[in-house]
Amino acid sequence: MFSCPECHRILATDAVADGLCPRCLLQLGLGLVPAAALGDGPDTGPDARPTGEWQVLTLLGSGPHGTTYLGEKRGPQPRVVALKVLDLVDSAVAAGERLRQALPSLVALDHAALAPVLGGGLTAGGIPYLVSAYVPGASLAHPGVRLPQSLDDRLRMAMDLADAVACLHAHGLAHGHLVSANVIVSRHRPPRVFLTDPGIAALAGRPVTLAADVAALVDLVGHLLPERPGAAAGTTSAGEVAMRLAAGANSA
Repeated sequence: MFSCPECHRILATDAVADGLCPRCLLQLGLGLVPAAALGDGPDTGPDARPTGEWQVLTLLGSGPHGTTYLGEKRGPQPRVVALKVLDLVDSAVAAGERLRQALPSLVALDHAALAPVLGGGLTAGGIPYLVSAYVPGASLAHPGVRLPQSLDDRLRMAMDLADAVACLHAHGLAHGHLVSANVIVSRHRPPRVFLTDPGIAALAGRPVTLAADVAALVDLVGHLLPERPGAAAGTTSAGEVAMRLAAGANSA
């Protein structure tokens, strides 16, 4: 049996993030907005939040495809999760049907560099949402993100991303929004990368293609492998590495 060292709340072994319960994690480490202070606006009101077994703890952020909350699974074995409420292009009914069709494939995804999709459902207002494992760390877009100094480690991270995209494509799924904000650099030693929000763009009703994923992958790899000024002639550039990785993902 495990307990939070701050408030002594009993935790399941897979619910511990940095040894703390979700509430203490927020207070001590994240500096995020408490759920009670979110207000009742159109994007964060009660009808727009997941219900049932999921409790919203705090707002993590929002993007073009939805709003993400840090949440917790209710019950005797709570688990920290990320809850993504979709920002829809069309009707909630149409989006709900897309979720019903895609959810089994998303949950079945199994790759070390993909944040696992645990489930999904509808908010009280009928808006679809996805539940994913929460990965503590910083996004690749964050100015304070810490990347390993070793080129080999960065190449490994780039290969992991490419392989994660290939896994999606092998299941007939496009990510649809391969941007640095959707890549989490974890607190592992050495750091690992996790691709988040797979399939969110299509669920929200936006057009996606596998080819667009490949093009976006090239840009992502550029964040991990910046060009080195004054590199010797014949040295493989980040762009060349990216194209090779993209070709591998495209052929999977």
